[in-house]
Amino acid sequence: MTTSLLLGVCAAVAASGLYNSGVALQALDAREVPTAQGLKPSLVGALARRPRWLLGTLLSVLGWPLQTAALIAAPLTLVQPALATGVIILLLVGSRMLGHHLSRGDLIAVTAIVVGVLGIAIAGPSAPNHVPSHVLLAGGLGVVGLAALTPYLLGRRGKISNLAAFGAGAGYAWSGVSTDLVARAFHHQHWLPCLGWAIATGAASGLALLSEMTALQTRPPTRVVPVVFSVQVIVPVALAPLLLGEGWGSGANVALLVGSLAVLVVATLRIASSPIVASVITAGESGQALISPEAYNTAGAVDAAQRPSSARQEGSRASSGAAERPEPAS
Repeated sequence: MTTSLLLGVCAAVAASGLYNSGVALQALDAREVPTAQGLKPSLVGALARRPRWLLGTLLSVLGWPLQTAALIAAPLTLVQPALATGVIILLLVGSRMLGHHLSRGDLIAVTAIVVGVLGIAIAGPSAPNHVPSHVLLAGGLGVVGLAALTPYLLGRRGKISNLAAFGAGAGYAWSGVSTDLVARAFHHQHWLPCLGWAIATGAASGLALLSEMTALQTRPPTRVVPVVFSVQVIVPVALAPLLLGEGWGSGANVALLVGSLAVLVVATLRIASSPIVASVITAGESGQALISPEAYNTAGAVDAAQRPSSARQEGSRASSGAAERPEPAS
């Protein structure tokens, strides 16, 4: 691994730590906002009045310059998977601060993530200085952008939460590619394209954030995080050779790269769906006691522990009203 790649990986790891810490804080407040605001700008407006959510957003914003710096030093094919390392931080927090014990599977998954990143680095994907085809770039980003809009186009016809996580992943995948273009423009001192791509990245990230917060309103983190992560990593890496001209080499290098990426994705999904990670994200919800990992073994247990159903709330209000209503005079 060259010095440049090593610096890129280090910057990506730091960015991932900020991103994951930010999402953990944001998720706490997202579940306290009425679900009727899902996929609406008013959801962000309501969350923006909460200091804890703003702190999480600040951490995520601070992570973006580090991601950009990583992409100046290393190709997207390496940087995007390296962003997976942040889930390890949540796992360690759950183990140390909340007293949860890591299983053998957790330790194997952590090792697999490290091995996956190293394998991709050894495969040595190259980052060119130009985009092979602006037509292909526009078309590819157009398709990914349409995927990011899916919950807004189709969400009213079905369950919003089923589409919101996918749309969030697609939005972050779009911003991953555009951040690479920001890094290239900055490196070559092309300031106007740099500013344009930075604005586009902010818009895509904002849309993805709204989708992600909507998904977290009604679904447990163990269901949302794996979907968002898998889409935002696999899509940019798969498109990097076609849209960005990154070289994967041939033969053994391609096999090593693809195999390492597969190991990393599977290991990260294992940790992201871990009850320990979910307990870290939900432990700070107001009025909620610390939930043990065993409570997350089923989706029903998670939903029951994190958010009472609207029907239960309505029933409670109705019962209260009936109890307080005086009997009619005979």
